[in-house]
Amino acid sequence: MTKNFFKIVLFLLTTFLLFLGYFAYFGITTSKFNSIIKDQIKKQSSELDIDLKKVKLHLDLKNLSIKIKTKNPKIILNNSDQIELKEVSSNVLISSYFQNKFAIKNLSINSKSNEISSYINLYRIIDNSLQIILLNQFVKSGIAQVNVDLNFEESGKIKNNFNITGKVLNAELKIPNNNNIKKLNFSFSIKENNYNFEKILFNYNKINFDSEYLIIKEKDNKFFVNGNLK
Repeated sequence: MTKNFFKIVLFLLTTFLLFLGYFAYFGITTSKFNSIIKDQIKKQSSELDIDLKKVKLHLDLKNLSIKIKTKNPKIILNNSDQIELKEVSSNVLISSYFQNKFAIKNLSINSKSNEISSYINLYRIIDNSLQIILLNQFVKSGIAQVNVDLNFEESGKIKNNFNITGKVLNAELKIPNNNNIKKLNFSFSIKENNYNFEKILFNYNKINFDSEYLIIKEKDNKFFVNGNLK
């Protein structure tokens, strides 16, 4: 009797460990979280929606969290515009989830190349400030690819160690009563109070301009600029 009991326990333990190994290495693909994610998006704004295929879950034993990953989702704006993404991933802390606390540890978003106007429309839905309205009038055309990495505090507040990178391709900016800035291309990296731009190329008044880098740092409500221009 005792021998059979230990065999059952050993079998269950082995099965559980195999499941954990499979969950950690291969992950589990499911669509059960799609409705939950869509509801959370719509809570931010009724004008937002998301088109999801399937979500993949991976167990992170080291950090006692579950990594949620989905590929090729689309953020839909006002049922008329959309932003295509390569991948969205996030880590959910298991302990915080069962304690009904804010469980998202981080969020990583990698976009495909989209019209700059689509990103502006997304921001306008969240915060339609005067600055973003003016920016929308200023940008005539162009494409951008953006990567966003965010970390969250236990309260749900975004930490200051965020990182935004990406590149802008073939943009055109309107300048009132002047020739537009055309063929604007650059890479960018944005952290708290630090804005780095590299490989800046543009055409103004039929003259080609080239800047290797432009660094803007904010301190005490002042902006310090360092860079070059040819």
